[in-house]
Amino acid sequence: MAVKPLRSALPLRQVMCVIVAAAVGALAGLVIFELTNIGGRGFYATGGALAGAAGAVASQIRGRSAGLTKVKLSLPQLSELTIVVDDQGRDVAWKLFVETTTRVSTQPLHDDQGLTRETLSSLHALFATVREILKASRPCAPGGRTVEQLAIALLNEELRPFLAKWHPRLRAFEQSHPGTPDSEWPDHAACRAELRTLQRRIRAYAMGFSELVGVTAPRRWPVPADERPLRYDAFLSYAWEPDAPLVRAVRDALHRLARPWYRLRALRVFHDQSSMPATSRLDRAIEDALAASRHLIVFLSPQAVASPWVDDEIRYWLKHKSVETLYLVLSGGSLVWDAVAGHFDVNRSSALPSALHGVHPGRPLWIDLSWITEDDQRGLRNERFRACLVQLAAALHGRAPDDLDGEDVRQHRKTRRMAAAAVTALALLAASTAVAGAIAAQRA
Repeated sequence: MAVKPLRSALPLRQVMCVIVAAAVGALAGLVIFELTNIGGRGFYATGGALAGAAGAVASQIRGRSAGLTKVKLSLPQLSELTIVVDDQGRDVAWKLFVETTTRVSTQPLHDDQGLTRETLSSLHALFATVREILKASRPCAPGGRTVEQLAIALLNEELRPFLAKWHPRLRAFEQSHPGTPDSEWPDHAACRAELRTLQRRIRAYAMGFSELVGVTAPRRWPVPADERPLRYDAFLSYAWEPDAPLVRAVRDALHRLARPWYRLRALRVFHDQSSMPATSRLDRAIEDALAASRHLIVFLSPQAVASPWVDDEIRYWLKHKSVETLYLVLSGGSLVWDAVAGHFDVNRSSALPSALHGVHPGRPLWIDLSWITEDDQRGLRNERFRACLVQLAAALHGRAPDDLDGEDVRQHRKTRRMAAAAVTALALLAASTAVAGAIAAQRA
């Protein structure tokens, strides 16, 4: 989970601001000349261009003298952010960078190495240290997101949920089994799997802190050798008949929801009809794609129950990944949760594959799309379909549904503003050309 720094784009943006300001100033000078008809055209055009450029440069120098800079970061879990940072903010970012890169939070930890208790204690210490750093610093200058907000997101969105989930479970095991190594803990494998996911996410924050400071982060993080790169955000597991049209609609919606204007897709989703090379062996390609995916989305239906592929994909995921990153979409049939027994009712759940019998420790969240019967219901223009997909996409992005829905609206508006700005720029260019042509015709 990598961070994509966009700092290098800022100087170009500043130069473009100066050029645009000079062009607008020159155009304003020509307009003033035409209204007054005093002096020469060249004098007014040159003077206007110099005044516009000088104003833009003075504005930039004023921002630099105040110690304020803007850095654009793109974190997968937070989308694109523009961080406003001053000298104090850089000092805070440096301390956070040191803490996140020197603790166990970013170091490799195989399942047969280290102690889970020591790992959780180190993460507790990291949580406390980040809080102390924030309390000891003054708020940064307003005008955008700050490094403090990025650090608070690290605490509340990453460390707190992990520690709140696993620390009480491990403590209960230690109290009931004193002296027993934590490797005998029944949840040991699941905890380690989520720990590796958390480490990748913390590394993204660490790289963000390094970009804010202006230092070079490690080019290669010490990742376990058996940990494959995760190329896909989600893997879609389904029975071809009758779910293929629905799966394509869900894939397209996940591509589009909260998609920044400069990206082709918001999420990269593996779909066996669009992501698999035609010359590859099906079984090997599927296994490689599962290993390279962060989440598994299973479309449940009676046909999926009868599909050996769906069953094998679920079993592979439960063996190598975590049930916490497995999401369910009901496309047909029934799915009934037995609250008393604490698992799905196998006899009344016609859409439940055998691989999912008794694997959920609590009632899971599933998305019900079994109501879809018409083609026009499969699309983001349908409010009910959109609400279901926002809920699913929010889980994949690690964000609240309302936040993701708002982000999608903001990105849509930003795309429209970019299009409007492009049209305006072309209009200004056309107007400048027309004015220049009129002046040339008048001289002739």
